Amino acid sequence: PTKAEVREAKWTPLSVDGPVPLGRVPAATCVFGGGLYIFGGETDDTRPWVPIPNRYLNDVWRLDLRSGRWEELSPDGAEGAPDPRVCAAAVASDAGEIVMYGGLVRKGGDHVTVDDMWVFSPATRQWTRREVSGAGPGPLTGHAACRLRGDRALVFGGARPEAEHSNETYVLDLKTYAWTRRAPGPAARDFHLLLPAREGVLMWGGVDDGAWRYCVETDSWHKDADLPYLSGRAGVALSDGTVVTFGGMHVAQGVAAYGSDVLVRRGATFSAVDAETAPPGRCFPALAAAPDGSVYMFGGYRRIDGEPQERLGDVWRLELRPAPPRTTTPPYD
Repeated sequence: PTKAEVREAKWTPLSVDGPVPLGRVPAATCVFGGGLYIFGGETDDTRPWVPIPNRYLNDVWRLDLRSGRWEELSPDGAEGAPDPRVCAAAVASDAGEIVMYGGLVRKGGDHVTVDDMWVFSPATRQWTRREVSGAGPGPLTGHAACRLRGDRALVFGGARPEAEHSNETYVLDLKTYAWTRRAPGPAARDFHLLLPAREGVLMWGGVDDGAWRYCVETDSWHKDADLPYLSGRAGVALSDGTVVTFGGMHVAQGVAAYGSDVLVRRGATFSAVDAETAPPGRCFPALAAAPDGSVYMFGGYRRIDGEPQERLGDVWRLELRPAPPRTTTPPYD
Protein backbone atom coordinates (compact mmCIF):
# COMPACT_ATOMS: atom_id res chain seq x y z
CA PRO A 1 0.00 0.00 0.00
CA THR A 2 1.06 3.57 -0.60
CA LYS A 3 1.27 6.20 2.08
CA ALA A 4 -1.96 8.13 2.52
CA GLU A 5 -1.69 11.77 1.51
CA VAL A 6 -4.44 13.14 3.74
CA ARG A 7 -4.07 11.34 7.07
CA GLU A 8 -1.57 10.59 9.79
CA ALA A 9 -2.06 8.72 13.04
CA LYS A 10 -0.90 8.98 16.62
CA TRP A 11 -1.09 6.15 19.15
CA THR A 12 -1.23 6.78 22.90
CA PRO A 13 -1.05 3.98 25.49
CA LEU A 14 -3.58 4.40 28.28
CA SER A 15 -2.76 3.91 31.94
CA VAL A 16 -6.07 3.03 33.53
CA ASP A 17 -6.81 3.61 37.20
CA GLY A 18 -8.99 1.04 38.91
CA PRO A 19 -9.95 -2.50 37.93
CA VAL A 20 -9.08 -3.83 34.47
CA PRO A 21 -10.03 -7.06 32.69
CA LEU A 22 -7.61 -9.89 32.15
CA GLY A 23 -6.00 -10.06 28.73
CA ARG A 24 -7.94 -12.46 26.53
CA VAL A 25 -8.67 -13.69 23.01
CA PRO A 26 -10.86 -14.31 21.20
CA ALA A 27 -13.58 -12.52 23.17
CA ALA A 28 -17.02 -11.49 21.92
CA THR A 29 -17.17 -7.69 21.58
CA CYS A 30 -19.63 -5.02 20.55
CA VAL A 31 -19.85 -1.22 20.74
CA PHE A 32 -22.84 0.95 21.63
CA GLY A 33 -23.77 3.84 23.89
CA GLY A 34 -20.21 5.13 24.04
CA GLY A 35 -18.78 1.87 25.36
CA LEU A 36 -16.84 -1.20 24.21
CA TYR A 37 -18.29 -4.35 25.76
CA ILE A 38 -16.30 -7.57 25.99
CA PHE A 39 -17.42 -11.05 27.03
CA GLY A 40 -15.43 -14.19 27.62
CA GLY A 41 -12.29 -15.28 25.82
CA GLU A 42 -9.26 -17.29 26.92
CA THR A 43 -6.79 -15.82 29.39
CA ASP A 44 -3.11 -16.40 30.15
CA ASP A 45 -3.78 -15.98 33.87
CA THR A 46 -1.46 -18.43 35.67
CA ARG A 47 -1.41 -17.05 39.21
CA PRO A 48 -0.85 -19.80 41.82
CA TRP A 49 -4.47 -19.74 43.02
CA VAL A 50 -5.93 -19.99 39.52
CA PRO A 51 -7.33 -23.51 39.11
CA ILE A 52 -7.06 -23.74 35.31
CA PRO A 53 -4.30 -21.82 33.49
CA ASN A 54 -5.44 -20.47 30.14
CA ARG A 55 -9.01 -20.90 31.27
CA TYR A 56 -12.11 -19.70 29.43
CA LEU A 57 -13.94 -16.69 30.91
CA ASN A 58 -17.57 -15.58 31.11
CA ASP A 59 -17.23 -12.10 32.60
CA VAL A 60 -18.54 -8.87 31.04
CA TRP A 61 -16.63 -5.58 31.03
CA ARG A 62 -17.31 -2.13 29.60
CA LEU A 63 -14.63 0.32 28.44
CA ASP A 64 -15.91 3.90 28.49
CA LEU A 65 -14.85 5.42 25.16
CA ARG A 66 -14.75 8.93 26.59
CA SER A 67 -12.86 8.46 29.86
CA GLY A 68 -10.91 5.28 28.98
CA ARG A 69 -12.00 3.62 32.23
CA TRP A 70 -13.10 0.02 32.67
CA GLU A 71 -16.14 -1.21 34.61
CA GLU A 72 -16.89 -4.84 35.42
CA LEU A 73 -20.58 -5.50 34.77
CA SER A 74 -20.67 -9.23 35.50
CA PRO A 75 -17.85 -11.14 37.21
CA ASP A 76 -16.26 -14.33 35.97
CA GLY A 77 -18.29 -17.28 37.24
CA ALA A 78 -21.46 -15.22 37.83
CA GLU A 79 -24.59 -17.24 38.57
CA GLY A 80 -26.93 -17.46 35.59
CA ALA A 81 -24.26 -16.46 33.06
CA PRO A 82 -23.54 -18.44 29.88
CA ASP A 83 -20.86 -21.12 29.98
CA PRO A 84 -17.33 -19.68 29.72
CA ARG A 85 -16.37 -19.66 26.05
CA VAL A 86 -14.25 -18.37 23.21
CA CYS A 87 -15.06 -17.49 19.59
CA ALA A 88 -18.64 -16.30 20.16
CA ALA A 89 -20.14 -13.30 18.35
CA ALA A 90 -22.12 -10.42 19.83
CA VAL A 91 -24.12 -7.40 18.64
CA ALA A 92 -26.14 -4.68 20.35
CA SER A 93 -29.90 -4.39 19.90
CA ASP A 94 -31.96 -1.21 19.69
CA ALA A 95 -33.14 -2.02 23.22
CA GLY A 96 -29.59 -1.48 24.49
CA GLU A 97 -28.91 -5.16 25.16
CA ILE A 98 -26.06 -7.41 24.06
CA VAL A 99 -27.11 -10.42 22.00
CA MET A 100 -24.51 -13.20 21.95
CA TYR A 101 -24.55 -16.37 19.85
CA GLY A 102 -22.53 -19.57 19.68
CA GLY A 103 -18.88 -20.16 20.46
CA LEU A 104 -16.67 -22.91 21.86
CA VAL A 105 -17.03 -24.20 25.43
CA ARG A 106 -15.22 -26.82 27.49
CA LYS A 107 -17.25 -29.79 28.67
CA GLY A 108 -15.05 -32.07 30.73
CA GLY A 109 -12.05 -32.76 28.55
CA ASP A 110 -13.85 -31.90 25.30
CA HIS A 111 -14.33 -28.71 23.32
CA VAL A 112 -17.95 -28.32 22.23
CA THR A 113 -19.31 -25.93 19.57
CA VAL A 114 -22.65 -24.51 20.73
CA ASP A 115 -25.64 -22.72 19.25
CA ASP A 116 -27.18 -21.04 22.30
CA MET A 117 -28.48 -17.47 22.22
CA TRP A 118 -28.03 -15.22 25.24
CA VAL A 119 -29.00 -11.61 25.98
CA PHE A 120 -27.18 -9.42 28.51
CA SER A 121 -28.78 -6.27 29.92
CA PRO A 122 -26.21 -3.66 31.01
CA ALA A 123 -29.02 -1.93 32.94
CA THR A 124 -29.83 -4.94 35.15
CA ARG A 125 -26.49 -6.73 34.67
CA GLN A 126 -28.36 -9.98 34.11
CA TRP A 127 -28.16 -12.67 31.45
CA THR A 128 -31.23 -14.29 29.86
CA ARG A 129 -31.20 -17.27 27.52
CA ARG A 130 -33.45 -16.83 24.48
CA GLU A 131 -35.20 -19.38 22.33
CA VAL A 132 -34.97 -18.76 18.60
CA SER A 133 -37.25 -19.51 15.66
CA GLY A 134 -36.56 -20.29 12.02
CA ALA A 135 -33.81 -22.43 10.54
CA GLY A 136 -30.64 -20.91 11.96
CA PRO A 137 -26.97 -21.64 11.29
CA GLY A 138 -26.67 -24.25 14.04
CA PRO A 139 -23.59 -24.62 16.26
CA LEU A 140 -20.85 -22.21 15.17
CA THR A 141 -17.50 -20.98 16.40
CA GLY A 142 -15.31 -18.28 14.90
CA HIS A 143 -18.26 -16.74 13.05
CA ALA A 144 -18.74 -12.98 12.65
CA ALA A 145 -21.74 -10.73 13.25
CA CYS A 146 -22.65 -7.07 12.85
CA ARG A 147 -25.69 -4.86 13.22
CA LEU A 148 -28.04 -4.01 10.39
CA ARG A 149 -30.64 -1.27 10.19
CA GLY A 150 -34.06 -2.26 11.42
CA ASP A 151 -32.85 -3.92 14.65
CA ARG A 152 -31.33 -6.90 12.87
CA ALA A 153 -27.95 -8.61 12.77
CA LEU A 154 -25.98 -10.27 9.97
CA VAL A 155 -24.12 -13.51 10.78
CA PHE A 156 -21.70 -15.03 8.30
CA GLY A 157 -19.32 -17.98 8.21
CA GLY A 158 -17.76 -19.83 11.11
CA ALA A 159 -16.74 -23.42 11.83
CA ARG A 160 -19.12 -26.26 12.64
CA PRO A 161 -18.51 -29.03 15.17
CA GLU A 162 -16.67 -31.29 12.73
CA ALA A 163 -14.35 -28.43 11.68
CA GLU A 164 -16.36 -27.89 8.49
CA HIS A 165 -16.32 -24.22 7.55
CA SER A 166 -19.40 -22.30 6.49
CA ASN A 167 -20.07 -19.67 3.84
CA GLU A 168 -23.71 -19.28 4.83
CA THR A 169 -25.32 -15.90 5.48
CA TYR A 170 -28.09 -15.36 8.02
CA VAL A 171 -30.08 -12.41 9.30
CA LEU A 172 -31.32 -12.43 12.90
CA ASP A 173 -34.27 -10.29 13.99
CA LEU A 174 -33.17 -8.80 17.33
CA LYS A 175 -36.77 -8.28 18.50
CA THR A 176 -38.20 -11.73 17.75
CA TYR A 177 -34.96 -13.79 17.59
CA ALA A 178 -36.10 -15.27 14.28
CA TRP A 179 -33.49 -16.44 11.76
CA THR A 180 -33.70 -15.90 7.99
CA ARG A 181 -31.26 -17.55 5.61
CA ARG A 182 -29.84 -15.35 2.85
CA ALA A 183 -27.60 -15.91 -0.19
CA PRO A 184 -24.34 -17.77 0.44
CA GLY A 185 -21.20 -15.68 0.50
CA PRO A 186 -17.66 -16.05 -0.82
CA ALA A 187 -15.31 -18.84 0.28
CA ALA A 188 -16.14 -20.57 3.57
CA ARG A 189 -14.11 -19.23 6.50
CA ASP A 190 -13.83 -18.46 10.20
CA PHE A 191 -12.02 -15.79 12.25
CA HIS A 192 -13.02 -13.08 9.78
CA LEU A 193 -14.54 -9.65 10.36
CA LEU A 194 -17.83 -7.97 9.50
CA LEU A 195 -18.19 -4.17 9.58
CA PRO A 196 -21.28 -2.07 8.91
CA ALA A 197 -20.56 0.49 6.22
CA ARG A 198 -22.57 3.06 4.30
CA GLU A 199 -22.54 0.99 1.11
CA GLY A 200 -23.32 -2.31 2.84
CA VAL A 201 -21.44 -4.69 5.10
CA LEU A 202 -17.67 -5.11 4.66
CA MET A 203 -16.02 -8.46 5.33
CA TRP A 204 -12.40 -9.58 5.22
CA GLY A 205 -10.07 -12.20 6.61
CA GLY A 206 -10.36 -15.86 7.40
CA VAL A 207 -9.11 -17.31 4.13
CA ASP A 208 -8.36 -14.98 1.20
CA ASP A 209 -7.05 -11.60 0.09
CA GLY A 210 -9.36 -8.68 -0.41
CA ALA A 211 -12.41 -7.18 1.23
CA TRP A 212 -15.93 -8.25 0.29
CA ARG A 213 -19.18 -6.30 0.44
CA TYR A 214 -22.65 -7.63 1.19
CA CYS A 215 -25.67 -5.66 0.00
CA VAL A 216 -28.67 -6.33 2.22
CA GLU A 217 -31.24 -4.96 -0.24
CA THR A 218 -30.14 -7.16 -3.16
CA ASP A 219 -28.94 -10.08 -0.99
CA SER A 220 -25.66 -10.30 -2.89
CA TRP A 221 -21.90 -10.41 -2.22
CA HIS A 222 -19.27 -8.58 -4.29
CA LYS A 223 -15.49 -8.15 -4.19
CA ASP A 224 -14.95 -4.66 -2.80
CA ALA A 225 -11.26 -3.74 -2.38
CA ASP A 226 -7.75 -5.13 -2.41
CA LEU A 227 -6.48 -5.97 1.06
CA PRO A 228 -3.63 -8.46 1.56
CA TYR A 229 -4.58 -11.34 3.82
CA LEU A 230 -3.35 -11.31 7.40
CA SER A 231 -4.80 -13.56 10.09
CA GLY A 232 -6.66 -11.57 12.73
CA ARG A 233 -6.49 -8.15 11.05
CA ALA A 234 -8.83 -5.93 13.10
CA GLY A 235 -11.00 -3.12 11.77
CA VAL A 236 -13.54 -0.45 12.65
CA ALA A 237 -15.86 1.85 10.69
CA LEU A 238 -16.04 5.51 11.74
CA SER A 239 -19.12 7.69 11.54
CA ASP A 240 -17.83 9.53 8.42
CA GLY A 241 -17.44 6.26 6.49
CA THR A 242 -13.69 5.89 7.04
CA VAL A 243 -12.59 2.29 7.70
CA VAL A 244 -9.50 1.77 9.87
CA THR A 245 -7.58 -1.51 10.12
CA PHE A 246 -4.72 -2.60 12.35
CA GLY A 247 -2.54 -5.62 13.03
CA GLY A 248 -2.74 -9.19 11.85
CA MET A 249 -0.30 -12.07 11.60
CA HIS A 250 1.45 -14.02 8.86
CA VAL A 251 3.75 -17.01 9.15
CA ALA A 252 6.94 -17.30 7.12
CA GLN A 253 9.17 -20.38 7.41
CA GLY A 254 7.41 -21.37 10.60
CA VAL A 255 7.91 -17.99 12.29
CA ALA A 256 4.98 -15.70 13.13
CA ALA A 257 5.26 -12.01 12.32
CA TYR A 258 2.76 -9.56 13.79
CA GLY A 259 1.69 -6.43 11.95
CA SER A 260 1.43 -2.96 13.45
CA ASP A 261 0.47 -0.98 10.35
CA VAL A 262 -2.57 1.27 10.28
CA LEU A 263 -4.49 1.16 7.00
CA VAL A 264 -7.27 3.61 6.21
CA ARG A 265 -9.96 3.13 3.57
CA ARG A 266 -11.67 6.16 2.12
CA GLY A 267 -13.45 5.33 -1.09
CA ALA A 268 -12.40 2.08 -2.71
CA THR A 269 -8.78 1.65 -1.59
CA PHE A 270 -6.85 0.93 1.62
CA SER A 271 -3.74 3.05 2.18
CA ALA A 272 -1.10 2.94 4.90
CA VAL A 273 -0.68 5.98 7.12
CA ASP A 274 2.29 7.14 9.17
CA ALA A 275 1.66 6.31 12.83
CA GLU A 276 3.58 7.67 15.80
CA THR A 277 4.44 5.36 18.72
CA ALA A 278 2.76 2.28 17.28
CA PRO A 279 1.79 -0.50 19.70
CA PRO A 280 3.59 -3.84 19.44
CA GLY A 281 2.22 -5.87 16.53
CA ARG A 282 -0.58 -8.31 17.29
CA CYS A 283 -3.55 -10.14 15.84
CA PHE A 284 -7.20 -10.23 16.93
CA PRO A 285 -7.33 -6.99 18.94
CA ALA A 286 -10.69 -5.27 19.47
CA LEU A 287 -11.11 -1.84 17.86
CA ALA A 288 -13.86 0.60 18.84
CA ALA A 289 -14.84 3.99 17.43
CA ALA A 290 -15.13 6.67 20.11
CA PRO A 291 -17.65 9.54 19.95
CA ASP A 292 -14.83 12.04 19.29
CA GLY A 293 -13.67 10.18 16.16
CA SER A 294 -10.69 8.46 17.78
CA VAL A 295 -10.25 4.69 17.93
CA TYR A 296 -9.63 2.61 21.03
CA MET A 297 -7.84 -0.74 20.87
CA PHE A 298 -7.96 -3.47 23.49
CA GLY A 299 -5.71 -6.48 23.73
CA GLY A 300 -4.98 -9.02 21.03
CA TYR A 301 -2.66 -11.99 20.65
CA ARG A 302 1.12 -12.00 20.30
CA ARG A 303 3.44 -14.95 20.95
CA ILE A 304 7.10 -13.96 21.06
CA ASP A 305 9.87 -15.95 22.76
CA GLY A 306 10.92 -14.19 25.94
CA GLU A 307 7.67 -12.24 26.36
CA PRO A 308 5.62 -13.47 29.33
CA GLN A 309 2.13 -12.68 28.01
CA GLU A 310 0.47 -13.94 24.84
CA ARG A 311 -3.10 -12.70 25.36
CA LEU A 312 -2.74 -8.97 25.83
CA GLY A 313 -4.80 -6.67 28.04
CA ASP A 314 -3.43 -3.24 27.15
CA VAL A 315 -5.50 -0.30 25.87
CA TRP A 316 -4.36 2.21 23.24
CA ARG A 317 -6.01 5.27 21.71
CA LEU A 318 -5.52 6.15 18.03
CA GLU A 319 -6.05 9.67 16.72
CA LEU A 320 -6.44 10.18 12.98
CA ARG A 321 -5.80 13.67 11.69
CA PRO A 322 -5.05 15.47 8.44
CA ALA A 323 -1.42 15.26 7.43
CA PRO A 324 0.51 18.52 7.74
CA PRO A 325 0.85 20.46 4.50
CA ARG A 326 4.00 19.89 2.50
CA THR A 327 6.48 22.73 2.54
CA THR A 328 9.03 23.60 -0.11
CA THR A 329 12.03 25.87 -0.01
CA PRO A 330 11.68 28.64 -2.58
CA PRO A 331 14.54 28.82 -5.06
CA TYR A 332 17.12 31.55 -4.66
CA ASP A 333 17.32 34.27 -7.29
